[in-house]
Amino acid sequence: MDGIYTMANDRMASFLESFLRSLRRVMPSVPIGVIPFDDSVQKTEQLAATYGASLVPPDLTWDLIGKNIYGDEDYRPGVPAYRYYRKFNAFTGPFQTFCFMDVNTLVLSPLNELGKRLDQNHDILFLMRSSPKRSIRRDVARCTMQILSPGILSGYNAGFFLSRRNTVDPLHAATLGRNKNLRRIFGMAPEQAFFAWYATICGLRHGLIGELDPSLQNVSSGKKFLVEKSGDGRFYFLEGPSQGRQAYFLKWTGQDAAEMKGGKNANLLDLCFSP
Repeated sequence: MDGIYTMANDRMASFLESFLRSLRRVMPSVPIGVIPFDDSVQKTEQLAATYGASLVPPDLTWDLIGKNIYGDEDYRPGVPAYRYYRKFNAFTGPFQTFCFMDVNTLVLSPLNELGKRLDQNHDILFLMRSSPKRSIRRDVARCTMQILSPGILSGYNAGFFLSRRNTVDPLHAATLGRNKNLRRIFGMAPEQAFFAWYATICGLRHGLIGELDPSLQNVSSGKKFLVEKSGDGRFYFLEGPSQGRQAYFLKWTGQDAAEMKGGKNANLLDLCFSP
């Protein structure tokens, strides 16, 4: 793995600091690229400098693709959907082989074992599938995609993926993205929908890490499933689909103990940064 990407802006500064801090704790020398979500990056730049990360200059090709499909539609109030297409800057950035992780992630262990699963038989690997209709909302479109690309189903969750530079080509993506009718079949998860569509049309070899190696985690939530730090210094899931598997990272939402489901992993930051 040549580097790790995330995407952030100043609105997500507290998450970015926790992500960078946790990543530097377990992988102190790995190159890190931070893709700006928008132009609000003053704190983002400061945090990147503090933790030895670099800002990745965005290629506006991806913005244009997102705008053509989603226009001015918001993903959530005040957050334009097209901005999520900036994740695709990972495919035109400096790292030849890379991992992308959402910024609301705490890294618990070195990611080398996950990175090894990106072999010559796969162009891109994900951790989880996308929820039905969240990425591709029309049944006929999903059926057609499944015929063209067996195993694609509804596509994948784009909060974590492993791939290589130019796996998603900006010229090919721009050609596909000119079709304004895509919004009719795409759901509310903008970049996940395009990932599924591109992988189908362009014949990417895709898969899930947990299906390749049943010893590796296949969920990411830190508030749904309890994890515990073992005597060997590693973290393991105590319940859920990944029960007994090592937890390499967890997604979290920043809630305090009272808001976590049943108090599970309430002190997630303390757990992560404990000796």
